[in-house]
Amino acid sequence: MLREHIERCRARCAALGVRLQPDAFLFSGSPDGSTFARPDGVTQRYERLAARLGIGTTFHKLRHYSATELITGGVDPRTVAGRLGHGGGGTTTLKTYTAWVSEADQRAAKGLSAGMPQRPAEIDETERARTEPRHPYEKVAAEIGQRIRDGELRSRAAGPTAVEPAEALGVSVATARRGVALAKQWGLLVDGGHAGPRVAEQPIPPPGAPEVAGTLNGLPLTAERGTPDGASLLDLVIRRRGVEVARFSTAADPRDVDDLREVLVDAAIRQGGSEATIGEYEMDVRHGGEEVLITTFVVSRRRAL
Repeated sequence: MLREHIERCRARCAALGVRLQPDAFLFSGSPDGSTFARPDGVTQRYERLAARLGIGTTFHKLRHYSATELITGGVDPRTVAGRLGHGGGGTTTLKTYTAWVSEADQRAAKGLSAGMPQRPAEIDETERARTEPRHPYEKVAAEIGQRIRDGELRSRAAGPTAVEPAEALGVSVATARRGVALAKQWGLLVDGGHAGPRVAEQPIPPPGAPEVAGTLNGLPLTAERGTPDGASLLDLVIRRRGVEVARFSTAADPRDVDDLREVLVDAAIRQGGSEATIGEYEMDVRHGGEEVLITTFVVSRRRAL
């Protein structure tokens, strides 16, 4: 869990253009870990977490939980006192018991870990927001996606500015602007420069959408399958330096290196990158609507893999 936490901190720093220092605090109110967490802030966050989960407890009771779990697990009281940093009798005991930090401490860690409930599966917040928008800005992005699926917003047409969804949904312009940014992250909108956002060339199609003929990414579509000749509809996940930055669907040939490279370059540019930084990106490729991974496509400076 600590390794995962540190990786999340590094990813956040990379997104903000700062560096996580080696001596950074493990828990901090600053993105770069330069300041320690405020005790009252930790207490308040824990209280909100407990309330949301329906558990009647306090942050301080974690000490009691740790002590009782270790003792009932067979750990000797001197080791428990050492782990909790108890004063008084615990401090005196530690002066004559120096091995607690090695073998006994390892046994204590294993005993506590074995008694903890299984961790729940990680929730993909990006996918959760698509299907179950909770926050106002997520609802703004979901509304934009619905308008695209309904055909109200056409491919390559001018997308909504922050003012329009703010008035329609009764939210602030700042919240609507955040929702528009999320729609860009989902691949529904692209940056149109001074002209404002534009609808992406190929928004994610809704399940059961009717098959139509026409063009997609400049390639001819067949009326039978609704995909370009020699290509198929692909579901793509784009990551930059290991951090997911976009999900979208498009038509491409998963066997064509040049085709995949072009898609990855376009996706990188939409996320603020460039062809010069394409080596920082990778792309998971799946057939539309399927879970099986076809390949993870990356591009080096010398050749495409």
